[in-house]
Amino acid sequence: MKLIMEGWRDFLGKARKKPKPEYSSVVKALVSRGAFATHKEAKKWLDDRKQSSAELEEADDLLARVSSDISNK
Repeated sequence: MKLIMEGWRDFLGKARKKPKPEYSSVVKALVSRGAFATHKEAKKWLDDRKQSSAELEEADDLLARVSSDISNK
């Protein structure tokens, strides 16, 4: 009986351990809709876009601080 229970424990443990997806669902959607030919191209484009949006947010914060400093003078 103990052997049977151990087998079930192993079987149920495998179902819980899902492999990490290689690409995000956004990258898969971009490729499946024909926007990009490969997953690597889509991932690179998405990473570049995230980086540029982060830079824009930093620039907006800097401009907000500068404008508040100017208005306080």
